[in-house]
Amino acid sequence: MRASSSPVVELVATLIQNRCVNDGRRESGNERASADTLAAFFDAAGVAYEIHEAAPTRASLVARREGSDPDAPSLCFCGHLDVVPADEKHWTHDPFAGEIADGLIWGRGAVDMLNQTAAQAVAFAALTKANFKPRGDLIFFAPADEEAGGALGAAWMLDHHPDLVRADYVIGEGGGFFLPAIGDRQRTDPERKIAVMIGEKGPMWQKVRFSGTPGHGSMPYQSDNAIVKAANAAQRLARYVPPAEVNQVWQELVESLRVPALLKERLLDPHYLDEAIEEIHTTNPATARVLHACTHNTFSINTVKGGTKTNVIPHEAEMEIDVRVLPGQTGQDLENQLRSALGGYFSDAEITDILSYEATISPVRTPLWDTLEKVTASIMGPCGLQPWIAPFTTDTRFYRTTGAVAYGFSLHDETVDLETFGKMFHGHDEHVSLRSLELAAMAYEQVAQDFLG
Repeated sequence: MRASSSPVVELVATLIQNRCVNDGRRESGNERASADTLAAFFDAAGVAYEIHEAAPTRASLVARREGSDPDAPSLCFCGHLDVVPADEKHWTHDPFAGEIADGLIWGRGAVDMLNQTAAQAVAFAALTKANFKPRGDLIFFAPADEEAGGALGAAWMLDHHPDLVRADYVIGEGGGFFLPAIGDRQRTDPERKIAVMIGEKGPMWQKVRFSGTPGHGSMPYQSDNAIVKAANAAQRLARYVPPAEVNQVWQELVESLRVPALLKERLLDPHYLDEAIEEIHTTNPATARVLHACTHNTFSINTVKGGTKTNVIPHEAEMEIDVRVLPGQTGQDLENQLRSALGGYFSDAEITDILSYEATISPVRTPLWDTLEKVTASIMGPCGLQPWIAPFTTDTRFYRTTGAVAYGFSLHDETVDLETFGKMFHGHDEHVSLRSLELAAMAYEQVAQDFLG
């Protein structure tokens, strides 16, 4: 079966098999393996490229096709090479085999985002083989380290090799799925919309540390136990309900959702929004999680560390909290919410930043948006594009801070809506259809032709 696969399917399978797992440690990732895979693919297509390492094996690859008009806008296809860890015992298929079954390719990174990286590479190679002469520069960029914040990938390349990777317009991850049908609306209704990510919440990851007094574990009465403090603070934070925010992008998104009219009204009212999302959760849990994250600052306690030995009362404990803030929210807003959430534990805590970026957003009505609408209609038929602000973080945020317009755009087949898409990001049994891979590669090639031709 593999022998008859198309180039984009072959490439995705190999990238999955490379197992470029980024667990956050500097020595993890090994993106060099996938950079070498892309290099071999580009060598066969006659594509010139460069590979740069921010640290040993932490490789990013970039290819640039120079435009004929120095005043024309440039366009960058931005993927990434690393993936998050996978617990193999919970998968139906080996997460690093790149197995093809039932018209799908299975594996870690299949939708985040080796699918898009491969489709962009295939499109770039096809344009090179066809001797496409763009008006503005066309860039293919596959950085390392996106899954741990980008310091050894996109951020490093923009700092150290800006002339290679800077662009006026950027297409990255975070789009291409259909907005869901909920309640009495059907998936096939004519009002379907495909999501395009125009911005993303800001990651403001926090380390919260508590101190205590060591002592013998056999005498815990009235002890000053740092883990107990951390646990109580974690409970308070888990129960905390940040205020809902209804901004213009949310209003437009809700108007495009295929949901009953009464539910739509409640989603647009901050007083009833949380209740409406809870109702959606009963039938569409992944969709509800995304919708909640689109309207709230979020706090997720994802690591807890403390203690030295079973019979020693711990003198320190710490939590790492994945915090994502909405556009317009600042570090001071975050501090105020943490103070409210933790109550008296706030003054006991030593709170430091792990990562801190404010939310970024790009305008919608741009020449690239017009191209995306045209290409989507030509491939998918009658359907519109819907802007949304992603709850997760991508490398496109680095480009927005340089003044670039950056969108998350791809195409998936008609079976992939927000519910399906939301379950697979960093989840078990990640997969993408072979049809979606072909659609994405076709779309990227046509976007470059229309926008730069």
